[in-house]
Amino acid sequence: MGHSHTVHLTEERYSMTSKTRNILFGVLALGLILTIIGIFQAQGAAHHEAAEHSALVSTETGVVSADAAHHGPTWVSRLWANLLLNGWYTLIIAMAGTFFIAVNYAANAGWATGLKRISEAMGHYLPVGLVIFLLIVFLGGDSLYHWRADGIMDENSPNFDSIIASKGWFLNSAFYYVVAPLLVVVFYLFHRNFTNMSIREDKEGGVGFFKRSVAFSGAFLFLFAFGFSILSWEYIMSVDPHWFSTIYAIYNFAISFVCGMTVMTMITLFLKSQGYLSFINGEHIHDLGKFMFAFTIFWTYIWLAQYLLIWYADMPEETVYYYMRLDGNEGIYQFQFWANLFLCFFIPFLALMTRNAKRNPMWLYLVGSIILIGHWNDLYLMIMPGVMQEHASIGLLEIGMPIFFGALFVFIVLKAFEKAPTFPLKHPYLEESVHHDVGP
Repeated sequence: MGHSHTVHLTEERYSMTSKTRNILFGVLALGLILTIIGIFQAQGAAHHEAAEHSALVSTETGVVSADAAHHGPTWVSRLWANLLLNGWYTLIIAMAGTFFIAVNYAANAGWATGLKRISEAMGHYLPVGLVIFLLIVFLGGDSLYHWRADGIMDENSPNFDSIIASKGWFLNSAFYYVVAPLLVVVFYLFHRNFTNMSIREDKEGGVGFFKRSVAFSGAFLFLFAFGFSILSWEYIMSVDPHWFSTIYAIYNFAISFVCGMTVMTMITLFLKSQGYLSFINGEHIHDLGKFMFAFTIFWTYIWLAQYLLIWYADMPEETVYYYMRLDGNEGIYQFQFWANLFLCFFIPFLALMTRNAKRNPMWLYLVGSIILIGHWNDLYLMIMPGVMQEHASIGLLEIGMPIFFGALFVFIVLKAFEKAPTFPLKHPYLEESVHHDVGP
């Protein structure tokens, strides 16, 4: 039997408190300071390693070559790799917010209507994420992507690589500089359209904006499926240009959505603790917890499918990916590889299995934090072995930068949340959301 309750809704607006603002600025400053110290540490470690290498070469051969001190990836590569990792992580979480808006319109779902402004606010990070990515693309590409080396696709060059050349149809300047960034712009324009129609609906009422949003959602979801795949291939999979996976884009989407739902859950709980969204009850929180639980399983299914297919086929051009992360590169990624399964699957799966666990705010904060840390590690394993090989390590740079990006993301989302009423007061499905009940 459902729970009968009466809810009286009046327009409310969120205002960030000075305490929240000061905490976020403090965390931003902490992340920035740790990042700067980490850059100097990475510089020093790289110079020390280069000096040791030079001394070894001199001892063994009696000759020090001109480039002996510049072997392998540099500290600059490590810096750009961290920017790519954290830039991609926050960007795909922002994309998950827009995706969540569209998929609820397309599915004609009403339960999440009261949470709509949170997903709209998440999408406001997209232009910031795009600017960060453009900096990476235009300034850091040569440090990140081996396929951009001179002559690598030129048959007459000594650097020619036939495998990479065969992928030249999408690993090229047109896709790298124009098509892929333009896709993010398109996603943001859809987000702006959803948001603008939502605001106008609040002012004018009616169902016209709702119907238009449903139509736009179908178009967005179609483009998103292809566009997100292209972005995943162009900027993340291509750090390992000889390797490929046919489900790589789905794997990245699984990370995007489970982390997006986790962030949305944590922001919802925070806003409720601040006295907002009082009509969001245990039923809504329970459903958000279900999403975290379900897409933890979905991510594991895709992870296992990719691993087992490559293990079973045992083809060298595919197994190299897992060899680099398990046995290759002096085994430096092996602990993180297996820890990834515990952080991203076993712990959240067991922790969110019961009904009460999905309704307990403190438990959801804890498990959500583990999920977010786990998938940061997941992306670390996707990017660092391809860029840094055996020269990767986790230091203050790898600790400070995600702290900075995380605080920046939360600050932008909360500032965006201030710009509109906390819920869409004239949305046709708001009543359904307010009285949402999944039963005992």
